Amino acid sequence: MRKRVSLIAIGNELLSGKIRDENLFYAANKLTPLGLNVVEERIIGDDEESIISALKDASKVADFVIVSGGLGPTEDDRTRKSVSKFLKKPLILRKDILKALSERFEKRGLKMPLSNRNQALFPKGAKIIPNPVGTAPGFSVGYKKSQIFFLPGVPSEFKAMLEDVLKRIGKGKNLKTVRLRVFGIPE
Repeated sequence: MRKRVSLIAIGNELLSGKIRDENLFYAANKLTPLGLNVVEERIIGDDEESIISALKDASKVADFVIVSGGLGPTEDDRTRKSVSKFLKKPLILRKDILKALSERFEKRGLKMPLSNRNQALFPKGAKIIPNPVGTAPGFSVGYKKSQIFFLPGVPSEFKAMLEDVLKRIGKGKNLKTVRLRVFGIPE
């Protein structure tokens, strides 16, 4: 049986029509050729109830869940707190991550805003996914039979970090595809 993957994008801005999601499309195009079966894609708002509900549903149908968005430093970035509540595990301040964030700002000659401290909070037991492009590290957690990966919603960061996730997931079964081009026949 092929490994099943569920994709979730979080962000009120994605539901308002102001911004088009690029991450789910990009992820599906990377996963499918690897023999992984994308079973669903969802776009949800930045609210705790929607996040928890989507994670529960996705973990029932998928071996892997990849979540995009909600890891920034602002008040509307609620993914970390929602995951903590979902898992019933406290958020832990990772001092090594906080130090790396602070140093990143210092290299640019800036003082790190206090709000960026939130980006060093992770559910207890989470595995960190480094962010080579931006300030928000991702993380992964296990839940029942699923492994859930949380990545930033900024497309350049998501794409860079997805490569790390793909290595962690591995390939699925070999997939044969056939492309047929027909003409003269309506859809």
